[in-house]
Amino acid sequence: MKLKDIFLLCILANNMDFEKLLEERYSKETIHSIATFLVEHPENLNSYLQLIETSEAGTSQRAAWALGHAGVMDKTLLIAYLPNLIRLLEKPRHDSVARNIYRILQFLDIPENFEGIIYDLCIRDLLDPKQPIAVKCFGMTTAFNICKKHVELQPELKIVIEENLEDASAGYKSRARKILPKLKSAEF
Repeated sequence: MKLKDIFLLCILANNMDFEKLLEERYSKETIHSIATFLVEHPENLNSYLQLIETSEAGTSQRAAWALGHAGVMDKTLLIAYLPNLIRLLEKPRHDSVARNIYRILQFLDIPENFEGIIYDLCIRDLLDPKQPIAVKCFGMTTAFNICKKHVELQPELKIVIEENLEDASAGYKSRARKILPKLKSAEF
């Protein structure tokens, strides 16, 4: 661990509030340190998720970035917080909130009682022309992972992906090229 990381973790351990840290020391190192702190101290996740939900868009964006890193560092960390993540996806304060939540969700084995709402949110965002490409790509993977368990959803996802393919960005097309063949042939 780098000296900067140790310093930032000490600041956090002494109850410096996340919002102030994200505003005053916003950097890649700060984001990594907060993510590490959240993984090592998951008891702080409730207040951290509240910060994402209620803070100004810029702070919410930065906080979501750190949450995304924490979720990738520990794939099981946020399973207990799926209701919070769903609420954040329903009305994200900033595009990066949705992007980072979908980034986390694409790696999770989503419990069955949350699959329906998460799948619906993925489809909503895939159909929304205003959504950034990263939100669509991570949402596409998340929806596909749900389709692995619920084969009856495959035709809908295939149609939604293909509807957007013609005018899509290179990133969207690349992700679609990986997912569509698996949907068509049902190879899981």
